[in-house]
Amino acid sequence: MPNLSQHFINQTVRDLEWVIFSPPLITKIENSGVAFLEKVFSIEEKNFFHKLLTALEKNPSELIDFIQSKNTRLLGKYFEALLEYALLKSPYKKLIASNLQINSNGKTIGELDFIYRDLIEGKIIHLEAAGKFFIALNREKLLGPNPNDSLEKKINKIKTNQISLSSSNEGKEELKSLGIDEKVFPRALIKGYLFYPNENNSLPNYINPNHMRGNVLRENDFKRLKVNSCKWKILDRKEWVSPFATKDEKILCDLETLREKVGNYFAKENYPLLISKLESKGEIYLESERYFIISNNWPKDFNNGRA
Repeated sequence: MPNLSQHFINQTVRDLEWVIFSPPLITKIENSGVAFLEKVFSIEEKNFFHKLLTALEKNPSELIDFIQSKNTRLLGKYFEALLEYALLKSPYKKLIASNLQINSNGKTIGELDFIYRDLIEGKIIHLEAAGKFFIALNREKLLGPNPNDSLEKKINKIKTNQISLSSSNEGKEELKSLGIDEKVFPRALIKGYLFYPNENNSLPNYINPNHMRGNVLRENDFKRLKVNSCKWKILDRKEWVSPFATKDEKILCDLETLREKVGNYFAKENYPLLISKLESKGEIYLESERYFIISNNWPKDFNNGRA
């Protein structure tokens, strides 16, 4: 895990920190025609953000108001809103547009996530960004919690539909309307987690070796898990982004109670559960591991009526 602060307890502040400082899932894909960013923010920017995050922890109202002004019902949109806030705040970038719709003959043909000027390099950047969670059952199957989603599909969408949109005739015309009549550099960014079963799996060579990771267990395997002297929490979708932290022990449970909750859940549902294992660090409980718990037949039974 990245060296995230043990002092930020506000969930939105922790999530912003994660979006800024966590490593990307992909840094390079040979011969793909897509330039993946190894980092979005410079060392100078990160020094600035350390101070900003400390101030936001004391008074997060501006950040929370900004996020609430966005449509963040979907986790991917929440990730984008956090990144947009960081781009707006950075003294080394000038955000020009976000979610810029590209139209042709009166119809929307796509959208550019972010257009900004890098004030250090003096370049206009078109950034396509995504926050994703994938279960690494094996090298060929890096699937989302909804197995209809996959890392391969996301990469192909970036390559074929998204990254070239700013260089299309329609994209150039839209950028000209914003006063941009110079070369635009398209870039891609995928951040998130890969979750692994107990056995060691090989991965595509384009996966960043420093990526964020968690564990994945079948429901039956989870029932046999024996871990003592820690607390657990089933994470709501809004709590998936950064490693969980809390001072409120009452919202946590022991392993026996968690097993009961998980059993009751999978008696009715088939969507994977994300759970956090937390250890006490003074007055704070900090996530030490996270697990996707998947049904015994996932992904085969996902669309059989239980999902």
